[in-house]
Amino acid sequence: MRHIGSNPASDGTRTRTGFGIGLRLYAAFGATTLLTVVAVGIAWFAFENVRAALDNVTHRAIPVLTGSLNLAAESATAAAVAPNIISAPTEAARDAARRAMETSLAAIDQRTEALARYDAAIGEAIRPLATGLHQQLEALDEAVRRREAARSTLAATTQRLLGSHSAFLEMMEPVLEEQNFNLTVTGRATTAEASGTIDRLTNTEVAALQAAL
Repeated sequence: MRHIGSNPASDGTRTRTGFGIGLRLYAAFGATTLLTVVAVGIAWFAFENVRAALDNVTHRAIPVLTGSLNLAAESATAAAVAPNIISAPTEAARDAARRAMETSLAAIDQRTEALARYDAAIGEAIRPLATGLHQQLEALDEAVRRREAARSTLAATTQRLLGSHSAFLEMMEPVLEEQNFNLTVTGRATTAEASGTIDRLTNTEVAALQAAL
């Protein structure tokens, strides 16, 4: 039976080659693990960014957008009330328009404060505009009040003037009738006297002419 002996050189080669493959495998597994950890870290960072962006959109951007639209609607409503205050046919209708204006102004204040809670800069930018709208509508209401007060004063003065005029006419009517009657009688007497005088002069002159002839 043939005995095959071992070759030390070849065994050493196989040993060194096997050790190198193990290191490479460990290095490959380590690199894979490191890449996995890095990928997980990047994914987690990206997820946190996405979550922060979604939170910003959900808890800030959408409420600010909704509040801005509501504020614009309330401002348009308040501005639309102004013509109703001016053109209201009665004081009751004007009071109803004023109440609607006050409701709209209160809603504007609430919307402005709600926006300020989400974004202080937006609140600071909108507050002067809301204040200006308040002042303009209040000035308009005050001007309408002054106009209505002047109109009422004018109407009352006109009524008093018409009453005084009617009383004057009632007082003067008998006097005028009496003076007209007296003027008529005096005119007739004057006409009769003038006619008699003319007749006497005519007869006298005729008699004088006849005597002269």
